[in-house]
Amino acid sequence: STGNLAKKPYKIKFNQKEKFLGKGYAKAKKWTLMANAGDKTLMRNAITSLMGDFLGLKNNPARKFVDVTLNGTYIGNYQISDQVEVRAHRVNIAEQDYPLTEESDITGGYLLEVDGFRDGNCFTTSFYQVPIRIHYPDDEEIVASQNSYIRQYMRDFERVLSGDDFADVDKGYRKWVDATSLVNWFIATEVSGNVDGYFSTYFYKDQQDSLLYWGPLWDYDIAYNNDYRVQTEQGLTSSVRSLMVDIAYSGSREWVRRMWEDEWFQKKVYVRYRQLLDAGLVDYMHHKVDSLADL
Repeated sequence: STGNLAKKPYKIKFNQKEKFLGKGYAKAKKWTLMANAGDKTLMRNAITSLMGDFLGLKNNPARKFVDVTLNGTYIGNYQISDQVEVRAHRVNIAEQDYPLTEESDITGGYLLEVDGFRDGNCFTTSFYQVPIRIHYPDDEEIVASQNSYIRQYMRDFERVLSGDDFADVDKGYRKWVDATSLVNWFIATEVSGNVDGYFSTYFYKDQQDSLLYWGPLWDYDIAYNNDYRVQTEQGLTSSVRSLMVDIAYSGSREWVRRMWEDEWFQKKVYVRYRQLLDAGLVDYMHHKVDSLADL
C-alpha cells in the first residue's frame, strides 16, 4: 500500500549475495529501502525492531538509516532493512529441497503471513476465514504436495483452536504454538498499538517441528497512535486506550481472541508483561526513541 504514496519504497537486488550491512546481518541479494512515508517520525518500524530485541524475539529486521540520492536527486531519508525471506539472519529456518525428490522432507520450513491484502499464493482458512499467504516456498518453486501439506496443517490448527477442547493441555492449541514467540509478539503488538498487527502477521513453521512461531515484527509504520480510522461502537477512536485485539483490523485477531478465552494464555501474557516492565521496558523504549530522534 505504501507504493501508492508520493515517497516510494524500493528494493535493491544485487547481482550476487552481499554482506550489505556487514557482520551479524544477512548475506543476500535482496534488501529493502523502506520509505516510512506514513510515519511523520520515520522511526516506528525501527523502534519496534529494537523492542523485538528487548523481548527476545528472533529475526528482527535491520534498521540502518540512510539519505538516498537517486539519479542525482535527493529523495529522502530511508531505512535499509531485510527482505522478509527464509535465510540466515532473516527467517532462519530450514530451506526445502528444490527440486523436490522422493526423499525430501516437506514438513518445513514454511514462511507464512496473515495477509489482509490476499496477495500471491494465498488461501482462506475454513473456520475463522483468515487469509494466509505462503511466502516460502515461493510462488515459482512451490509444488502441489507442499501447498497441500501446509494448507492442511493450518486447517488442523484451526480445527483444534475452535474446538471444545481448545484449552486442554494435551488436546488443545498449546501443542501447536510456540508460546514464547506468540506471547512476545502479542505484547509487542499491543504495546505499540499496531492496528495493522493482526491484518499483517508473519509466522513460520520449521522442518520436523510441530509448532508455529510468530514473527518477524513487520509493518509498524501506523502503530504508536498513528492511525485514527479505527471504528468502535462509540465512533472513531485512537489506539491509545484500547487493546488491538478489540479494535484492530481483522485477520489473526480472531485466533488471539479465541486464545484469550484460555486462562493459561492470559497468565502467560500477564507474567511476561510484568517481567518486561520489571526489566525496564519503558525506560528502554524512551531511550531508543530519544536516540533515534537525535540520529
